[in-house]
Amino acid sequence: MSRPTEEELTRALKSAKLMREKDNDPFHLGKTLLHYHARIRFLEEVKNSAEAYLHSGLSDSRHRRLLQAIECLHQEERRQANRENPALGL
Repeated sequence: MSRPTEEELTRALKSAKLMREKDNDPFHLGKTLLHYHARIRFLEEVKNSAEAYLHSGLSDSRHRRLLQAIECLHQEERRQANRENPALGL
């Protein structure tokens, strides 16, 4: 499957947001697209940081950037988990 163009992606994301705003997302397609689009942004940062780290000869600053990108991904995962399953009684 080919990658969507920037215009196609922009239109799809706008449609997904509209579906969620109007609570007209019976098959959760809008929710799923928005979730995975946000997740891909974090994963692309991890990939870019890993490539830079490997290309730099394993420099300390690039290693730190890679760890920070991974931590940002974990923070987003925890934030999403807490939004969907808030702790009870805490």
